[in-house]
Amino acid sequence: MRVEGFAVAWELGLLWQNGSAYGLHNLAYDEDWKLHSPGKQLLVHNLAASHAAGRSVDFLPGHLDYKQKFATRTEPVRELHWFRRSARGLLARKLILLNMRIRRRLMAKAKGRAYAAFQQNLDEYLGAFPVDSKE
Repeated sequence: MRVEGFAVAWELGLLWQNGSAYGLHNLAYDEDWKLHSPGKQLLVHNLAASHAAGRSVDFLPGHLDYKQKFATRTEPVRELHWFRRSARGLLARKLILLNMRIRRRLMAKAKGRAYAAFQQNLDEYLGAFPVDSKE
């Protein structure tokens, strides 16, 4: 979005399924224009354009406030990791599981209904990969 040739908001999105689906990857705006909500205006404009084109819109992972305000539903995000049976594979597995636990703790600080579904799915996933304290 530009005002008199100056970029005040921008959005990075992905089209897939032959252009019938749009994924919003990143939305940003110039802080000097914050009072005018250029990011929200650009988002509303692009949502309307997607609707007019018959596209579905996916806000992609992350339960941010603006996504929850505009989304009509949420879906769980699944992760699948394959590791070699080696010391390097074991280390990679432990680091990824640690990262997932840290993300879970950060999400615990967030409020909202979407977190409950996220927590349940993450607990189910982590339960499939018990970590031995002996290793």
